[in-house]
Amino acid sequence: MSNVRAVINFLDEYPELAKYEDQLNWRTKEFLVELRSGKSLVEIGRKFNLNGPTVSQIVSEVPYRLYLLKKQESDIENNPDDIGTLDLSFRSTNALRKAGINSLSELLTKTTRDLLRIKNLGRNSLNDIHAALAEKGFVLSDF
Repeated sequence: MSNVRAVINFLDEYPELAKYEDQLNWRTKEFLVELRSGKSLVEIGRKFNLNGPTVSQIVSEVPYRLYLLKKQESDIENNPDDIGTLDLSFRSTNALRKAGINSLSELLTKTTRDLLRIKNLGRNSLNDIHAALAEKGFVLSDF
């Protein structure tokens, strides 16, 4: 229970992190709702059909995940070339980053065909990328 109290105290101490909660995955958001309602880890585990150590791990990661989201936003603000400035879906941005494409300039060196070869980047993501680039006045090469 001290783990739960520590997380709640952390969130109370840093209220500016609350604006990042909507970017957490659905399970983590649900855990936060349950924690704030006063439920124990055992009760939360039962609701999500998880064992105690798994619930405890997810709960303990909440502050770190919120911190990473805040840091990512700060990094994007300080680097206008970052692909995060394109306002792509989390999935598309993650796929690009895992493929080593972290900046707008790196993205613009790729062709449509190159992007389609990236794992977890399909036609819908590609359409989003084209639209986001078009908003900034850029177009991907098809060759």
